[in-house]
Amino acid sequence: MAASQLSATVASPVVSALNASQAFHISACLRAVSEVNVVEVLREAGPDGLHAKEIAAPSKTDPLFLARILRLLATHNIFREVTPSVFANNRISSVLDKGKSSKMLFENRDERLTGTSGFAAYVEIFTDHNMKSVAMLADTMLHPKEGELGFNRAYGTTE
Repeated sequence: MAASQLSATVASPVVSALNASQAFHISACLRAVSEVNVVEVLREAGPDGLHAKEIAAPSKTDPLFLARILRLLATHNIFREVTPSVFANNRISSVLDKGKSSKMLFENRDERLTGTSGFAAYVEIFTDHNMKSVAMLADTMLHPKEGELGFNRAYGTTE
């Protein structure tokens, strides 16, 4: 917290506000890497990491897109970019590890969060349902309806 306070004191207020307004990208990227089991693929590769092409192959995702996602997370100290487009886990990314083989996770998508520490599931729900709900916060405030929350607007529910 002290480092954050120091940064807020010396950084440009405009830059600080812009950075804060774009923090949702970090959340969206965390969900993306959890959904495609990046942490587990990298765990199996070891500390030297893997090129984005190899990380993307099991999930059949675009390696350039995945590299951009991982680079953004690495700039926020989640993952490590060993060399250009080669990424490895670090102590922060490792907490998303579901503790299962990547092969099992890709073959049994419906069971990938069952029997895990629960942290990846927690991150995924917060970066999916909760993110959609908070995206409706301003609309809910500007156009209030009694008893309606951002969740109700996001999902079209009344209860």
